[in-house]
Amino acid sequence: MYCQYALHIRCCRVWRMNFIKCYSNSATTERWTSSRIRKNFLDFFVKTNKHVFVPSSSVVSHKDPSLLFTNAGMNQFKPIFLGTVDKNNPLALYQRACNSQKCIRVGGKHNDLDDVGYDVYHHTFFEMLGNWSFGDYFKQEACEMAWTLLTKVYQLPPEKLCVTYFAGDKEFGINADEECRDIWLKLGIPSNRIIPFGKEHNFWEMGNFGPCGPCTEIHYDQTGSGIAQKLTNTSSAAVIELWNIVFISYDRQTDGSLKPLPKHHVDTGMGLERLTAVLNNTTSNYNTDLFQPLLYEISRSCNIPPYQGRIGSDMSYDVAYRILADHIRMITVAVADGVLPGSHSAGHKLRKIIRRTVYIAHDTLKAPPGFLSTLVPFVVASLGEAFPELKNNSASVSDVINEEEQHFLGQMEKGKSHLLAVADTLKSRGITTLPGECAWELYSQFGLPEMLITLLASQNGLTIDHEQYKQLLMKEQELSALDVARQQMAHAANRRNSVVLNMQNKGLPATDDVHKYKYCHQNSSYEFPAVDCQLEAICVNGELVTLVKQNTECALIMDKTCFYAESGGQIADRGKILNIGAEFQVCDVQQESGYVFHYGHVSNGTFCVGDRSTAVVDSDHRSGCMKHHTATHLLGHALRRIVSSDCLQQGSLVQRDRLRYDFTCRTPLSNTLLQQIEDLVNKLVEDDLTVFVNEVPLADTLQIPGIVTLPGDIYPDPVTVISIGKKHYDFV
Repeated sequence: MYCQYALHIRCCRVWRMNFIKCYSNSATTERWTSSRIRKNFLDFFVKTNKHVFVPSSSVVSHKDPSLLFTNAGMNQFKPIFLGTVDKNNPLALYQRACNSQKCIRVGGKHNDLDDVGYDVYHHTFFEMLGNWSFGDYFKQEACEMAWTLLTKVYQLPPEKLCVTYFAGDKEFGINADEECRDIWLKLGIPSNRIIPFGKEHNFWEMGNFGPCGPCTEIHYDQTGSGIAQKLTNTSSAAVIELWNIVFISYDRQTDGSLKPLPKHHVDTGMGLERLTAVLNNTTSNYNTDLFQPLLYEISRSCNIPPYQGRIGSDMSYDVAYRILADHIRMITVAVADGVLPGSHSAGHKLRKIIRRTVYIAHDTLKAPPGFLSTLVPFVVASLGEAFPELKNNSASVSDVINEEEQHFLGQMEKGKSHLLAVADTLKSRGITTLPGECAWELYSQFGLPEMLITLLASQNGLTIDHEQYKQLLMKEQELSALDVARQQMAHAANRRNSVVLNMQNKGLPATDDVHKYKYCHQNSSYEFPAVDCQLEAICVNGELVTLVKQNTECALIMDKTCFYAESGGQIADRGKILNIGAEFQVCDVQQESGYVFHYGHVSNGTFCVGDRSTAVVDSDHRSGCMKHHTATHLLGHALRRIVSSDCLQQGSLVQRDRLRYDFTCRTPLSNTLLQQIEDLVNKLVEDDLTVFVNEVPLADTLQIPGIVTLPGDIYPDPVTVISIGKKHYDFV
């Protein structure tokens, strides 16, 4: 298997080099490879315009509960835009940044999945080239840099470019962005190619509230006939959007009003695939070096006619070509970033896409079993230079695809047999309609795609009760319990962000929470001293108030606290905040941008801003959580040592009386392995090892062998390192 895989890599690279060589011998407009375009973009901003290169974040949005996948370059910078970035976070140091971000859009507000294959420019995975200013430059410099890059570096004809700007909105109370229009005029763009649009196209918002602002877009006129004004923003392939430049100037309040931000930011995004097509004088992204090697290999391996690029009624082969070429890129990138096929969230979405791809490959293109994974080396050859994790994880990506394909094909055969049995029963009763619930069972339990269910039913003389089927499908598409929790978490975080901005504007200092670690161990138990503190702010339903009375649910923000906010999988402390004649029951604690929110209710008396108070932690609750938190790390160690080093932690839940450890692992856990894991954890507990806690410079942690980090986490500098049995420097 290893030799076979190495051979695939070698063949792939040779063919891709030949493909690029063909480009180099063509006309000037066809010399642009995707690698060169990406490099020129980053060099322009890093070397010429003093931006910091920030590597692409994972496509899994670990820290943003509102997203399953990273869908834009700005996702990892949201704390900066929201003003909630911790001062110890490396993000806090950025003033100018750029990168090429891996993005996946297969659900939610930005969902391109259903369009893929039926046109030549929508994708489930794409790279977003972007540059950002965090309170540094603004409109003038952003427009000038974009124009210089497109017309001087990439040498696009200026006469084929047109721009849009915000036309203003009476409801928003914002006038037209004439400043932006005048900047484009001064850069030499004729007024007939500077087009105003309303809020639907030229006002960007992060969500229902939070940072937002007008934007300007740069469009490319494929025709060059001067009709761009009529076709811009009409979904016409003749005039396509290249670059969106957002001027983040306002903060959308919870009441819908707009409040000017104290600092202005710039957030830009340009799709690499689309830019590569334009620079190579083609209207199709699939006619570039990002897709052509994949399309060629599909044709060769399946022994089918070459890809023709057709759009229209007779295009089933070409649609299948595009779906496979697109989806294998998304699948490879997602799995390389740690997503595995599963039953919920990102894993569930990945499983459905893999199965859709397998079905199309086998049904339409008559691909041989195991074919899909043979395309992985071509994706790695195309993207591995920019994203090294693809090279590092290519073998495991192929294994995951093969395992999921085998499982799905087996399920599909079982589903077909089940449908045939149901069809025989129905026909014996004179029934010609397949109940929607039966079709739904074939879809949800056996994994049969809807198109296959319809085809098999038709072949057996049955029609489907589509109305009932659609009702069941819509129920599944409604938010699951997990998705509800994610949305609630996102909403709560957004409300805290708004409160944080208000507190920052009032000059309130962040909460001093070092006292949460100031405890001692005496007489076989932990003691957590109370802390004297002052009430700095009170939050009720997302609004700051100065006084709360008995039975009011709210959040208290103190100048200092001994409470542990939910973090690292460990749930928050419980306890009380007391002052003279008043008591506040703390049931949850969350931290946002350095402020600690103590959630609960006033059980007695009245609390006023400025009150001197005493914070008291429930010691039994905290000590129980601490023990289970340590046990979580012991369990992770045991899994990696006994089962496999590829057991990767995906999360955890640490409570007073139990723990849950979320991980991915391709090795099945037998009863024997489970017993060995349990024995090792118990032995480590019985050894009564010392737990060491030290603050270590972030750069020094790279020298600690076997140090465990969570995917998607951004660590402060210095970072707290926990070691069990010996101090961290003894591991080096």
